[in-house]
Amino acid sequence: MYLYTPGALPTFKEGDVFEIIIPIEGEITENTATKTPEKGSEKSSEKISEKISEKILRLLKDDKNRSAKNLSEIIGISDRAIEKQLAKLQNQGRLNRVGPDKGGYWEVIDEF
Repeated sequence: MYLYTPGALPTFKEGDVFEIIIPIEGEITENTATKTPEKGSEKSSEKISEKISEKILRLLKDDKNRSAKNLSEIIGISDRAIEKQLAKLQNQGRLNRVGPDKGGYWEVIDEF
């Protein structure tokens, strides 16, 4: 039994972006590959980044010895994403690393 429109076959397109089009009866389809990102989605990703930054600052205020790995486990994002957020906060002057990577600690400069 087909879950898509009877008699219609999925269309496969290869290019820079791999695309599968599955016709579904009664559904309105749109071409999402050519859809341009909306300003709202850019703003929402900035808001998410700000929320993550604030959460990092709060966690480091509570325990200045937290590692990027520990922060990533608590927040639920990758170590690399945490490292990018830490670098961003340092560049903004909101966070400072005192001492070496091992044995040092974080100093929260900007109160939130």
